[in-house]
Amino acid sequence: MSRCLRGIILLCALGLLLFSVPTYAQTSQVVIAVIHPGDAMNPVIEEVYYKANPNSEIVYALYAEDQLKTALLSGKIDFDLLIQPIEQVHSYGKDGYLENLYSVMGFAHWPDDFLDIQHQIELEGSLYGLPVAVYQTVWSWNDALAQATGIKKPSLPWTWDDYKALSELLPVDINMDGTKDAYLMYGQKTQDAALSNVQLDNLYTYFRSYPGDFSSERFRNQLDIFAGIVNTPSLLPIDTASPPLFNDAPAVLITYSGAISPLLMMDGRYSAGSFLPPPVFEADDVFYLGSASVCAMMKNAPHRDEALAFLTAMLSPEAKSTAYIGKNMVDLVYKQMPNLLWSDDYSIYQPSFAEKSNNRYIVPKGRAFNARNFPYTQEQFDSAQDFRSLLKVSSLSVGRPFYDAVVKRLVPWINGAITLDATVRGFEEVYSMIVTE
Repeated sequence: MSRCLRGIILLCALGLLLFSVPTYAQTSQVVIAVIHPGDAMNPVIEEVYYKANPNSEIVYALYAEDQLKTALLSGKIDFDLLIQPIEQVHSYGKDGYLENLYSVMGFAHWPDDFLDIQHQIELEGSLYGLPVAVYQTVWSWNDALAQATGIKKPSLPWTWDDYKALSELLPVDINMDGTKDAYLMYGQKTQDAALSNVQLDNLYTYFRSYPGDFSSERFRNQLDIFAGIVNTPSLLPIDTASPPLFNDAPAVLITYSGAISPLLMMDGRYSAGSFLPPPVFEADDVFYLGSASVCAMMKNAPHRDEALAFLTAMLSPEAKSTAYIGKNMVDLVYKQMPNLLWSDDYSIYQPSFAEKSNNRYIVPKGRAFNARNFPYTQEQFDSAQDFRSLLKVSSLSVGRPFYDAVVKRLVPWINGAITLDATVRGFEEVYSMIVTE
């Protein structure tokens, strides 16, 4: 065999060998930092991302809050996006850690797809995150109990003055057995036994809504309302059980819950009544205190293209047309009513973080969620979203010590031991200490 022929055969053999070697697509990833495992539950957006990026992985990294701050300060981060409350994201944006999405995503103004909450999400003309969930306190009105008592549901918007007037109608004896069995709400426990089982929401919400505003006539009016409510027996002690209506135990007209969609308060499977927004301070200044979680992009994101692809998935038609019930539907942040409702009835796809995996969770592919038609009407959806669009995020972050200090200054005033002016000065002192800290 000639040397030339042998060379040709060798080349052909090498060619066959090269073509027979399998090729593998390189897997990319987007890494999202969270401080709560529940923030790693965004199945609709995740599925849209996987559909558009089949060779990529979504990885959630669970951090303690101080660990996340340390990572940012060090400049050595391995995540591309973070999901956190808007208050914290604003802080990170001011410190220069985050991208202005108006600059990197190609739109010049708030996307019309989302609820009109840009006044709470934007910061000085910059947009540091897209909304993932909206959290507000929602109330439920017990329609059956209201019918039994003959009390009408308040017309909206209703104020704390209206609440006080309603409290003066209760409790009542609907069984005509000589025992009061219908109350307005449960009371709230405090650290001070002298002021226990009371309604403190109007003052607590006021302090966070108008930080430092203790000298106005509006605030003194709220104190008068509070004193009026304290002097009524309309609140049922919280340690008293409330079994079903019309048995021997008392029931309440209004209950409240946090971190739940108003739609669920309209649903008989989750609530015994109908949705009722909380009272407002002034009928011409309507807002509902709460917070929003947003998805923000790091300036030095290691996987920029993937991060932008995840954010783009949040704006997709599929994300707007599908809801997920696993987060109590607080992730309904769009104006468009969904067509489908997904659920994970047996919690098969719950995020799982473990130390052995460095507190990382890789979102699996090929998931199959239970899907059905969206069960709510357009009117119900619009009512819920109108409420959510009136979100107000407080600039004052306070905890239990602040509230306990407030109660301690309320007790002597309620008991007549000090004047209203002295009480107001006490609140100013407490607020000054909190702000200084």
